[in-house]
Amino acid sequence: MSTPSYRLELLPVDTAAAEYYKNIVRSPEDAGVDLCVVTDHVLEQGQQSILKLGVRARLVEIREMFVEDPTVQSDAKTPIPVRMEDSVHYWLAPRSSIFKSGVIMANSMGVIDKGYRGELGGPVWAMRPTTITAGTRLFQIVAPNMGSIQEVRIVDALPESIRGEGGFGSTG
Repeated sequence: MSTPSYRLELLPVDTAAAEYYKNIVRSPEDAGVDLCVVTDHVLEQGQQSILKLGVRARLVEIREMFVEDPTVQSDAKTPIPVRMEDSVHYWLAPRSSIFKSGVIMANSMGVIDKGYRGELGGPVWAMRPTTITAGTRLFQIVAPNMGSIQEVRIVDALPESIRGEGGFGSTG
């Protein structure tokens, strides 16, 4: 079985958010895909807040495996490639430059369950009085094994899941 690659599907929550995400620029060597805050926030020192990121997301793990072709009637069966795709859990991580903004990620890292379909939000704690402006990139989505997210797609819908939109401790 091959090493997995990943595709990130982003569903902007409105047209304003779609503008921020329509031209994602990233290098193939980047560990994560940057997300941005979509509204302005004024925070006092010590204030905690969840900054909405304007997207719902799904990370898809893609694996290619080879299986024997059942239609071939010979001892020398030729393996054929089969592509497998599954939703997977992922990390919401702070960008390394987040400290320059006057905030830190309140829970250090976030584990996003593969079935979560609500809008992503980044919990922050303000180290000093600060203003975060719309478009500021503070967080990133990272694959569970730090593997390469090779494709980012802006989509019109995400598949439904049992989990749905409940977030931040909603499962107990």
